[in-house]
Amino acid sequence: MDSNLFQLEIVGFGPVLKGSINVKPLTILIGPNNSGKSYSAKLIYSLLKASTEFPRVSQFFDKFFPNNITPDTFITQFRKIEENVTTLKIGEDFLVPSSIIITITHKVIDNYFNNNFKKELRRIFDVDKISSLINNTQNSIEIRTIFTDNEFKCVFKRYEFDSSESLINYSSIIIRVEKNVIGEIETKHERDGKNLSIILDQGAINIKNKRKELYELLRIKILNYIIDQTFGRFEIPHYYIPSGRSGIIEVQDKLISSIIRNLSYNGRTKFDMVNISGIILDYLANFTQIKSHKKAKYYKLAKNFEDEIINGEIAISNIGNIPELYFNQNNMRISLSRASSTVNQLAPIIVLLKYVVKQNSLIIIEEPEAHLHPKNQIILAKYIVQMINQGIKIILTTHSEFLLNQLSNYLLIGNLSEQKRVKILNNKGDLFLRIEDVSAYVFKDKNQNHGFFIEELPVSKTEGISDEDFLKVVDILYDENLKINRELEGEN
Repeated sequence: MDSNLFQLEIVGFGPVLKGSINVKPLTILIGPNNSGKSYSAKLIYSLLKASTEFPRVSQFFDKFFPNNITPDTFITQFRKIEENVTTLKIGEDFLVPSSIIITITHKVIDNYFNNNFKKELRRIFDVDKISSLINNTQNSIEIRTIFTDNEFKCVFKRYEFDSSESLINYSSIIIRVEKNVIGEIETKHERDGKNLSIILDQGAINIKNKRKELYELLRIKILNYIIDQTFGRFEIPHYYIPSGRSGIIEVQDKLISSIIRNLSYNGRTKFDMVNISGIILDYLANFTQIKSHKKAKYYKLAKNFEDEIINGEIAISNIGNIPELYFNQNNMRISLSRASSTVNQLAPIIVLLKYVVKQNSLIIIEEPEAHLHPKNQIILAKYIVQMINQGIKIILTTHSEFLLNQLSNYLLIGNLSEQKRVKILNNKGDLFLRIEDVSAYVFKDKNQNHGFFIEELPVSKTEGISDEDFLKVVDILYDENLKINRELEGEN
């Protein structure tokens, strides 16, 4: 069973010269510092964010398509539909021509890449121009996103106009007229989810005032359906937990109160009080959703995690509008500014799981192992596996061979029968990873410091996840140790 969420191909984006990533339930990115791991993770986040921020349309087409697309483009297409629908008799239907669906779909895609996605890239990376993100050796960025049935490509050029392309499996839309339709308009999806039937009430069509209102609803139904079919795969609840979270969490209440209230879409405050990236703002905004009495689906998982790894509780005090986080250990209230780095590092993950994260979400975590003792990294790996098996998708960047090797062990455990997992490993039986759920990538410098290439790491049932990148460093240390010992022996 293929569990790919989507495939991302990247050319010339920041430190990344070229590479491809298959996003799966667990996607692991490793490599040197400044090699493009975070760039790639933020790119994925920007793609998802741009789609979920895509407005669901009202009759105000000028608001839905600002700047680059005039309302007339769409009204012309919809009038062609309405002219045909008006002549229908009871029981008759009208198949919307594919040419109209294609025209509308391509305009929706153009709007996504030229409006939403560009804005998100500028906001997330805190840049004024997309050209700032182009690799120094390249003249453009190419980003291709591939799903099972849809494919999108956009090119952001340094000196020329940007462009986008798409390969879409277009849906069909059938409009039928019937008597006494409840609400005057109904929609029915075919079993495959790819085709839509819209049923209109004949009486409403024949009354001029009602017909105008009905056709506005018809436009909304058609356009929203096309948006859902085109970008629905991107509409995954998503969260980004950055590497600098421990410092941010210490002062998050002050940052939230001074920044979040004045957010604007471009990633800066209305009063330009601070220059801060959209990643940090989104990260802080998650905490404004927290109410201590409202528990999320993964509350129990988070409780088990904090009990085992920090021997205390990340608690919340909802005083006023801004939630305050603190560490509760043996009924002693400890502010996060005085708590250990381990507590600060894990607090955002624990709190989001307790109160915010929705089912089937995707969480991007930069360096989840930071400030953790190797023993705690092994515990962390166990809960990452539990998150995956409970429906959460995770993309993580890491420099930890301990974390990687323990996740690799959970792949190997999958080869054992449930009985052996329970007997030999004291494993409840469901604590393992499926090979089809895991992808891993290493960022390699092959071009004399001009950029990095993304290479897929082998993932197998017999050997787990390759740790060749870490083994090279181990070999260097081992060779150095041998030389030192030889010199010491010579002196003696």
